[in-house]
Amino acid sequence: MFGGPTPYHYSHYHKKFKAVFTDLRIHDLRHSYASYLINKSVDIYLVKELMRHDDIKQTANTYGHLYTERKHELMSVFD
Repeated sequence: MFGGPTPYHYSHYHKKFKAVFTDLRIHDLRHSYASYLINKSVDIYLVKELMRHDDIKQTANTYGHLYTERKHELMSVFD
């Protein structure tokens, strides 16, 4: 069972993470996850749900620029 009967506290993971990735924050993984989903053409509404954002504006304000890049990539098929 992951973490045993009682899950580890966040500080446990934070210490282990920092020991390996000194220049990254755990929160950076969250942004990488969202960026990965977007680059795999996952719908922004599904990304919103997976990221557990309160509303779509939060998702669009944070990751909307990635959809613009995808739009340009997709439009290049007409070049």
